[in-house]
Amino acid sequence: LGQRVSIGSVTGDVVDSGLLYTTLQIARTDKMEEVGQVGKLVRIPNEKLLSQSLVNFNSTSDFENVELSVSIARSEQWEKAQKILERILEEETGSSSQLAQRQTHQRMRGFAVHREPPTSRLYMNLSPKREVEFLVCFPAPIGQRRAVATQVMQQILKKFQQEGIDMTPRD
Repeated sequence: LGQRVSIGSVTGDVVDSGLLYTTLQIARTDKMEEVGQVGKLVRIPNEKLLSQSLVNFNSTSDFENVELSVSIARSEQWEKAQKILERILEEETGSSSQLAQRQTHQRMRGFAVHREPPTSRLYMNLSPKREVEFLVCFPAPIGQRRAVATQVMQQILKKFQQEGIDMTPRD
């Protein structure tokens, strides 16, 4: 339960597993054509587990990658914003990041292919409007992505407000 899988052409999170059916909540993917299907529940007969390709995206880790986009309007505040974001990442996601790394290393020991474990990281980009865009990335336990992302975003908004960092988009 809670793991992201692909069964045939359907990708989603396992929300129920019964004797005859497995229920997935459809997840957004790069190949998805019907975005309106995201979040819908689909019941897949368990016989399909034996006859179609099955990919478990969480076989090496019980953590999933979370990405939050944060933009600031005044580019001269980028260093201050970066320091705040790095501090929040360490405080809010540091222990999950260490657990995810340890777990991935343990589970991948016997594999021929090495996969980098998920870690907390911060990327920057400058938009055409000269707004600084940050991409805040971190691992969260499967099934807790939204709760952890909300906690991190609340801390970002609180600290940015306290430090006077302008997030108002330019016209």
